[in-house]
Amino acid sequence: FPASGETELRAAMETLKSSGIPLLAHAEIVSQASPQPNTDPKSYQQYAASRPPQFEIDAIKLLIDLCREYRTPVHLVHLATAEALPMIRQAKQDGLPLTVETCPHYLYFSQDHVACGDTRFKCAPPIRDEANRTALCHAVAEGSIDTIGSDHSPCPPELKHLDSGDFNKAWGGIASLQLLLPATWTAGGPMDWSLSMLAERLSHRPAQILGLASQTGSIQPGFDADLVIWDPDAEFQVDAGKLLHRHAISPYDDQTLKGRVRCTYVKGQCVYDDGEFRQTDIRTNALAGYLNGLTSSAKQETLTDCCAAQRWVQQMIDHGKFTSDLDVIHCAARAWKTTEPADWLEAFEAHPRIGDVNSLRKKYASTQTTAAGEQSGCDVADEETLQQLAKRNDDYFEKFGFIFIVCATGKSAAEMLKLLKRRLTNDRSTELSIAANQQLDITMLRLRKLVK
Repeated sequence: FPASGETELRAAMETLKSSGIPLLAHAEIVSQASPQPNTDPKSYQQYAASRPPQFEIDAIKLLIDLCREYRTPVHLVHLATAEALPMIRQAKQDGLPLTVETCPHYLYFSQDHVACGDTRFKCAPPIRDEANRTALCHAVAEGSIDTIGSDHSPCPPELKHLDSGDFNKAWGGIASLQLLLPATWTAGGPMDWSLSMLAERLSHRPAQILGLASQTGSIQPGFDADLVIWDPDAEFQVDAGKLLHRHAISPYDDQTLKGRVRCTYVKGQCVYDDGEFRQTDIRTNALAGYLNGLTSSAKQETLTDCCAAQRWVQQMIDHGKFTSDLDVIHCAARAWKTTEPADWLEAFEAHPRIGDVNSLRKKYASTQTTAAGEQSGCDVADEETLQQLAKRNDDYFEKFGFIFIVCATGKSAAEMLKLLKRRLTNDRSTELSIAANQQLDITMLRLRKLVK
């Protein structure tokens, strides 16, 4: 598929501007940089030189400029060159909604690991030298790089051209999903990375960036109990033939990694236990069954607690019997798309102000599971932060004419205050759209909580 240029990026950013949804971008463009000719297809050094760091730098500069112009969130995926870090740091200091991902192979390997013709290592952007690897590791530790993603890219062996070792023809991608946790932990070991920092980069920040922080990415009451139990000190040697990827191709083969996964839980159910997979009784379609089993009046009341706007509620009731949990979620999303600003304002009116915890508890006294976790970050906030929240809420209402709406679950009072200050700079039309999308997130979370 062809690459996007500035024209396509502008169209995407304009579309996404009012939604708060980030534009995810593979940042490389063929620029005025003159790559060295690739005369030896088996030479990794020549392959890397054919996609110089300047390709990334020029693309990232363009994305930052467009982010500054549109204020659309931008997420840079699989950052490979440390040379771009100064402009990334500056963009973040300027308050731009820019976030950055790198991958375990950029943190663990350097080009010194790559033998002639070993196409298992081919990826784009290419793996760079040891100094670059070290700089990326430091950027992860300091937070300039927000997340670490596997960029899992599997392919059949023939597409890797392992026999010919031709980097020009080989599929560009590394399959490493199963090794994300130990490879990252091993790479950070010499720098004394903490477990809490690792959880932040691998779980909490990705959930925040993708709008899922109200249900996952943290260990909190009411959240998805998707957990891993692992031994951070246990070492093991990777055997590519025993990996659970479909194709046994991995540059990590024979590497000694630190950190062995012992158990994996999905929604509180153990699905993997020290090498063995378990069948589970995780409930499916429990939400649809719950709603379908309610009386008409109870269903009306329940959906009103979740959706607030009567047009939204009525469309869900008119939908009739739900066939699955996914049907409930899709119905809620479709119904929301038919609502208008007057319906949004009606929904906003059903919320207490951020920080007004007593009002929240009173409002949802009869629906404890719905209220659980909402604005819990305010319970432990200091008095000064709560007072600033109250003042900024007043400023917000005076400017826009409606209360500040944010999916508060999983956010601290300080995080909500920072977000409130930033959104105060928007115009009313933009802010109304953002608040409406936040209302949708809140409703989706409340629907899911009905059966937790």
